[in-house]
Amino acid sequence: MLAPPKTVVAVTSGEPAGIGPDICLALARRSFPARIVVLGDRGMLESRARQLGLDLRLSDPETGVTPDSIAYLHVPLASSCHAGKLDPRNAPYVIALLERAVCGLQDG
Repeated sequence: MLAPPKTVVAVTSGEPAGIGPDICLALARRSFPARIVVLGDRGMLESRARQLGLDLRLSDPETGVTPDSIAYLHVPLASSCHAGKLDPRNAPYVIALLERAVCGLQDG
């Protein structure tokens, strides 16, 4: 008998200059009963992982994750980002993250 599929929980990385990306990356260090998928810009998440000294890979949500990775869905930044330095040009990115998460809910 096949196990039922895990519930998918989408976590938006939020304001790219804030702590949201750090929190999303920290999710890879724990296991959850649901499948976690982080929504965010791949380059920004990889850069933040390096800044935090995390040996972490980003994985396609369809292929699954390993203990050293986290599933992500790429949503491109509007403008380059530096931790701790807000850039209002990235406001559309934050909205796009929320819109993508809502679309995922509507699509099931």
